[in-house]
Amino acid sequence: MDSQALHEPLVAMENVDDAIIRERNEDVLSLVDDMTDLNAMMGDIKQRVDHDGEQLNLIEDNVTKADVLVEEGVEEVEYASEYQWAARKKIFIIIILAIILVTIIVI
Repeated sequence: MDSQALHEPLVAMENVDDAIIRERNEDVLSLVDDMTDLNAMMGDIKQRVDHDGEQLNLIEDNVTKADVLVEEGVEEVEYASEYQWAARKKIFIIIILAIILVTIIVI
């Protein structure tokens, strides 16, 4: 057998091995690019979650403040209702006294 005939299959195998190595290298580089993109997306998601968390905290604070203000409003309405009832009662008493006084003066 000719040495060149033996050498050709070896060269062909080396070319195949080189092609496989290049392909794997390209796959690894592609994977690195994908991982870099994924890392950037995760950073964006983290920022959005942090921002949304801050907004949720603000909403929670506002709801708590609103709850306190509503409770204070209810107390003020109850006080106003009692004050209104007392004022009506006084007016009723004054009217009755005026009727009695007019009746006494007329008689």
